[in-house]
Amino acid sequence: MLRKYRIEILVFLLIVTGFFVFALLHPPVQPNDINEYIRAARLISNDAALFPQILEALEDELLFSKTGPVYPLILVVAGSLTDSFWPIFILQLLLSFGSFLLMLNIFKPEPNMQVLLLALVLIFPAQILFSNLLLPDIMFQFVIMLSAALLMSYIHTGRIRILWFYQASVFFAILIHPIFYYFVLPNLILFIFLYFKSKQRLVFISSLIPIVLLIIVAGINQQQTGYFHISTKRQAILTDEHLYYYIQEKAGKEQAEKTISEIYMNCDRIPDVSRRMACLKESTHTLISEDKISYLLFRSKETLLALIDPGNEFLKRFIERDISITGKINAFAYEKNPISSLDRLFSLPFYWILIVSVLLLLNVARIAGFLLYLFNRNFRIESRLFFLFMVITILILGPSPGTAQNVLPVFFLLSGGAILQYGRWIKRYRERKQPADELNPE
Repeated sequence: MLRKYRIEILVFLLIVTGFFVFALLHPPVQPNDINEYIRAARLISNDAALFPQILEALEDELLFSKTGPVYPLILVVAGSLTDSFWPIFILQLLLSFGSFLLMLNIFKPEPNMQVLLLALVLIFPAQILFSNLLLPDIMFQFVIMLSAALLMSYIHTGRIRILWFYQASVFFAILIHPIFYYFVLPNLILFIFLYFKSKQRLVFISSLIPIVLLIIVAGINQQQTGYFHISTKRQAILTDEHLYYYIQEKAGKEQAEKTISEIYMNCDRIPDVSRRMACLKESTHTLISEDKISYLLFRSKETLLALIDPGNEFLKRFIERDISITGKINAFAYEKNPISSLDRLFSLPFYWILIVSVLLLLNVARIAGFLLYLFNRNFRIESRLFFLFMVITILILGPSPGTAQNVLPVFFLLSGGAILQYGRWIKRYRERKQPADELNPE
């Protein structure tokens, strides 16, 4: 089936491989988050010298509920082979390629959609960047695509046994990114819908598997920390990123840093882990609740910015090393005032204006196409519900407000839905035009 996409597959493979080689020769700046994963890997392996080029991270008794066990284990295996990160980057390159193949398998775009397919899939800098960063996002993306492929296979074949593998993939995704455990609720809702359509009890029972496994995980965490929980990552993101950037927008960077610092100073004094996390949660929600509408508007805007982000992190970390240009790109990407944002954009060199404009237009086209796909009744409602639940979950829970990192896990789902919608339009246009061409031959 994939043979008809051999040109697209070859082009995708050449580009991601080319940037992989470029990253080996000119390594991008690694994010600070890698410290947590390296420390978790050192604790698992009991090897303090694992990847010695990374400084020791701070002690954190809740570390594993933030990082999950899967990616640190991958680091342990890679670290046993070499002190270099290249085995991990090779794995992530293969997983990125695998996600692309799964997208083709799930959506089966028309073969004559080559240009649009390559444009929407290849011109997304975050996909290239994160394949060469020491973060679990590419692995998480692959498992999400695998779960989508498994569910689509069940929807088209009705084979119950596929659902056991699907639910296992959902749980595995949680072990990669623990914050994803919130997806079990929309997953349960989806499977209640599937149960009423199929009238098979095993369909509903299968959806309980991730929930039962998560309760077991929470019990294990309680034994280790005294705090019954699945993951503390959500609270960390809510306080350190969402609340921080919300205060920064309202009162400035200094006030944001001061407020977050005061929250942690007050809560870190509490020795009991459960009460300390309750303190963080209460302090964060108190500040958010002061003006819920303002915060809701902030989060909505940040989600929109993430969807259309031209890839600031890629431009800043990977391609442009000139400080003055990087600063202008960074200022443009995070400018809150639309008029000032345009001023920043037009202050860039012409070639950067062109690159950023193309990226913005393609991102808008991707989101518009996906939204149209969701409302197109010609496509199966089970598929559309799954994609909707998955995208909303990822966008709401994601870190780094307003950046393409939030979109990355569901990037191929967004692109596939858009390509399917635009492909349907183009096919219908050609079918309408063909009879006229036959009546008026040249």
